[in-house]
Amino acid sequence: MSYAEALDIQTRVPLAGEGRKGGDVVYTGSIIAELNDLETKEELISYLADNIDKFSDSNVTAYETIRHLWEQSAGPNGLLLEERRTLPSILDDAASGKKSVLRSGEAGIRSWDAYLAILQLDKKTVGKLETDRTIKPIIEKLHADAQDSFPDRQGIDLILHGKHVSYERVRKWLVLLTFYAFWVRKAVDTGSYGAQPSDADRCVSHMNQVLMDAGYPELYVGNPYDWIFFYATKSDEPLTTFRYIWNELLTTTLEEHP
Repeated sequence: MSYAEALDIQTRVPLAGEGRKGGDVVYTGSIIAELNDLETKEELISYLADNIDKFSDSNVTAYETIRHLWEQSAGPNGLLLEERRTLPSILDDAASGKKSVLRSGEAGIRSWDAYLAILQLDKKTVGKLETDRTIKPIIEKLHADAQDSFPDRQGIDLILHGKHVSYERVRKWLVLLTFYAFWVRKAVDTGSYGAQPSDADRCVSHMNQVLMDAGYPELYVGNPYDWIFFYATKSDEPLTTFRYIWNELLTTTLEEHP
């Protein structure tokens, strides 16, 4: 449809209310299936008018996917701990060969510690940024579109507690966690961060499927945030390359503001 038609539809559909009180949970896939059966503009307007409150709910599929990936990654027996036990880390002491410590309780790893572990940033070094559990000074070096809603500790806490966050914030967390889970599983299974020639395409296909299942657009190389993952995925060691980016940015930031 044209932009003018979209504006016309918008003026003819009531705004969403406060959401449904109780009732069945509506998943993104169900909404997509219903929309696929519509053929005309008038059918779409009628559908939206009758079902507008469905769209005032949180994105159930995306939130559940993120919670599942977070539990797999940061849970008591999650991938972060398994990775730290079995694979070398950027944070290992080169002189002594000792591994950095990643603590976990009954509920798993604390969100801030898990967040830094996914990026493999040293907590004490990040503390020199003198921010309140954010890496904002690092992120400010990225393209503006990549900076916008970049995954952060506050965002994952809100999502895990079912609080509303922006569409872009949810999508970027989906991308990050899906990327990490894909490559760390492979690394734990093989004992190496190295990638086979076909792994890059498999990773991108998997990430796209997760995004589409949750009602989000596929990865797009022209998106500055998505481009980071395309770049890392094409390297010999995607997860290592991805983490190297953030460590280099941290080092540069601290050198500029000692």
